[in-house]
Amino acid sequence: QEAVSTAILTERLQLLFEPVVSLIPAPSARYEVSPRLTAPDGGLLSPVAFMPIAQRCGLVERLDAWLLAKGLDAIVACRDAGQPAQLFVHQSLASAGRDHWVDRIRDEINRRDLFRLRPVIQFQVQEAAADPGLAADRIARLARLGIPVCLNGVDADDASERVLASEPAAFARLARTLVQSLDAEP
Repeated sequence: QEAVSTAILTERLQLLFEPVVSLIPAPSARYEVSPRLTAPDGGLLSPVAFMPIAQRCGLVERLDAWLLAKGLDAIVACRDAGQPAQLFVHQSLASAGRDHWVDRIRDEINRRDLFRLRPVIQFQVQEAAADPGLAADRIARLARLGIPVCLNGVDADDASERVLASEPAAFARLARTLVQSLDAEP
């Protein structure tokens, strides 16, 4: 726990870029960015390994802020290299619940002159199901700024179905368990 806390507080983190496969043609490459934490032995830990500890230590909002800033910086770097990309950046509803969270995202986008290149903000569908009012408000406010939302972890349960029916998200990312359970036969 102490090693994870120290790594987050000292920003011993890296971005991992995972390609997003689009089912329809996209104007630019799409990537999901996720943090990797540098362990004391030099290895990299995925969020699955350290997020529960970050939550227990109250560091999720700090991690979200780091991920958003680095994701926006990566969009700038791609744009400046002549290879614009759309990045999917995870944020927790705990962070989104802060009063000025949407304003901070808007200000960070404006500061980087990313008027035409917006990130896609990802929320976990389970978090949205647990607080549908907050999710609906944040998704609507982001939409007014031209920032699309992806609901992550969609599965076959009733909670996912309710969230998908009520939230105007631009993207949905299926849970691994749902994808693995699909029958490969036509």
